[in-house]
Amino acid sequence: MASVKILGSAYATPNTQHENTHFVLQGSHGNILVDCGANPTVRLEQAGISFDSIEHVIFTHFHPDHVGGAPLMLMSMWLMGRT
Repeated sequence: MASVKILGSAYATPNTQHENTHFVLQGSHGNILVDCGANPTVRLEQAGISFDSIEHVIFTHFHPDHVGGAPLMLMSMWLMGRT
């Protein structure tokens, strides 16, 4: 059964309790990260989701609060030897 894991639920201005909106769609065929306004690797770890289990990334739109973490995510992928 598919599920949604909320990683952040803040609007454009995050605070100490809420990251910018991003979430993971979890299904039997893999996981999809939707948006990454912050560094998603930390939030994925906190949620108990392996970074390696993310098969696709979807950006809903190109505002900084939805794509700002993409460079950090790409750097993490490179450092982990993931393509």
